[in-house]
Amino acid sequence: MVAFALGAVLTVLALKSAGSAPAFAVSALEATACPTGEGAPACFQVLVQNTGSEADRVRCELIPAEETTAVFFSGDAIYSSATSVAPEQTLPLSVKVDVTAGNDTVVWPSIGCSPLPD
Repeated sequence: MVAFALGAVLTVLALKSAGSAPAFAVSALEATACPTGEGAPACFQVLVQNTGSEADRVRCELIPAEETTAVFFSGDAIYSSATSVAPEQTLPLSVKVDVTAGNDTVVWPSIGCSPLPD
């Protein structure tokens, strides 16, 4: 009987923990006009939303397509939020893409976001 009760408690805790973590969904990149002075041939915006049930900081990394460069407007390929993103909160991020020598085609980068490790 005690083993059954302990098993039930552990199951409830495991299920509760599994559903309470932060999770981040990333929208498709959308082309936008580059602000004056950005110097990139193409700019994009992506929306990152916390689809989990807990607030947490987010880390997003850009992976440029072959023969291109991609950075956030900060100039870095990695974005880490300074504060937590609340559940259901959406965070807009702007990206600029440039081509490398010998290439004249802009290709959208890939982006992945996850909770920021402690």
